[in-house]
Amino acid sequence: DGSAAAPIAQVAADGAPGGALNLSDADQKRLQDAIDHHLRTDGGLPPGEESTREMLSEFAVCMIVAKKGMKEIEEELAPFLGEHAGAFADWFELHLQDHFPDLMGQLRRFWSG
Repeated sequence: DGSAAAPIAQVAADGAPGGALNLSDADQKRLQDAIDHHLRTDGGLPPGEESTREMLSEFAVCMIVAKKGMKEIEEELAPFLGEHAGAFADWFELHLQDHFPDLMGQLRRFWSG
């Protein structure tokens, strides 16, 4: 019918308390690509885990759009990243601060209640 499916992060945002974060489709893609690169190079996934990296990249973006805290993101990713989940959450928070400061501001306001 020519209609496109909603971006996965938008689906997550629909259930987020207080509404969706301001993150464009292009920024979602940019963030997913950065996560994928990090997981490929430093993230604790063995080489050849492309489908897992893609899924985790989408999952991490969905959790941010749904306003999950870093501790919750770490806990959700621990089954996949094991001992690397904490380091990933630390990197993710710094990456958001450096590359998505407006988004990080929205998240901090939400997290502080």
